[in-house]
Amino acid sequence: MRELEQILPEIALFRGKEVTAAPLSGGLTNTTYKVTAGGTPYVLRINGHQNDFLRLDRSEEAAATRKANALGIAPAVLEDSPEYLITEFKPGRMLTRLKVHMPEFIRKIAAILRLAHTVTGVGRDCSPFYLAEQYLDGARRLGLEFPDGLNACLREVERIQTRAARAAGYTRRYCHNDVYTINILEHNGELCLIDWELSGMGSVFFDLATVSSVNHFSDEEDALLLEEYFGAVEGEHTELLRDMKVMNMLREVAWALLHHAMQTKSPNPQFDYYKNAVRFLNRLKDGYVTG
Repeated sequence: MRELEQILPEIALFRGKEVTAAPLSGGLTNTTYKVTAGGTPYVLRINGHQNDFLRLDRSEEAAATRKANALGIAPAVLEDSPEYLITEFKPGRMLTRLKVHMPEFIRKIAAILRLAHTVTGVGRDCSPFYLAEQYLDGARRLGLEFPDGLNACLREVERIQTRAARAAGYTRRYCHNDVYTINILEHNGELCLIDWELSGMGSVFFDLATVSSVNHFSDEEDALLLEEYFGAVEGEHTELLRDMKVMNMLREVAWALLHHAMQTKSPNPQFDYYKNAVRFLNRLKDGYVTG
C-alpha cells in the first residue's frame, strides 16, 4: 500500500490546489484522511489489503455508493480507483452509543437500512457466509493456526446457512454488511451510511443483527428494530436475527484472524487482532451473540 504523499500528486481533483491532509480516526482496515484542497474538504480513503482476499470489485463498491447517494443515504463519490476512494466530506459525527439506543434513532436506523436494501444494479455477492469463509481461507493460506473451538462454531454456521436458504426473499438483497456506529454519521438527526467496502448481495438480517449485536440491544430494542423495518414482527424474524448475530460474531473472529495473519500495520496501533478474535470466539462458545 502506497503512502499518502505518493498518491496525492496523482489525484486530478486536487491538482493545482493548495492541499492539506489530516488522518480521520475510526478505521481498522483502511487509512482515511480529511483532505482540504482549495478550501474544500474531502474524504480520501487509501484501501488496505483485505480485498486481496475478499476479491470484491472496487468499482462495484463505488457504483453502490453512488446509488446509495442517489437515495440520500451515502456521501457522493468524486473519484475512485483500485487504490483509493474520494468522497464528499459530510458534516456530522459518528452515531454515539447513547443515541443508538434511543427509540427515535432505532427507527431512523431501520429506515435507512430499508433504503439501503433497495439498491439494485450492482451484482457483487457478499453474504455473511462468504465474508467469514474468505477471511478464514485467507488466514489459513497465510499459515495461521486457528484457536481452539473455531471448528465447533463453523458447524453451527452450516445449520444457519440451511435455515437462511429457506428465507431467500431476505437473503438476496443488497446490503451494507458493516453497519457499525463508526460507519453511521449523524447530523441534526439525519443519518448517513459511509464505507460501503463490504457491501453486496446478502441478508438484510445481517445488517439488522450487526446493529443489535455490537450495541448489545435488549429484546425490546430488537423488537422495535424489527417492527420498524418489517412493519410487524413474525416468529421467523426473531430466529433469523439471532442466527445473523452469530454470523456477525463469527465475522469478527474471522476478520481479526485474517488481519493478524496479514500482520498489517493497523491505523490503531493499540489494536490486538488475535486477542480480539479469541475474545469473540470465547463469547460465542459461551452462547453469547453480542460483542
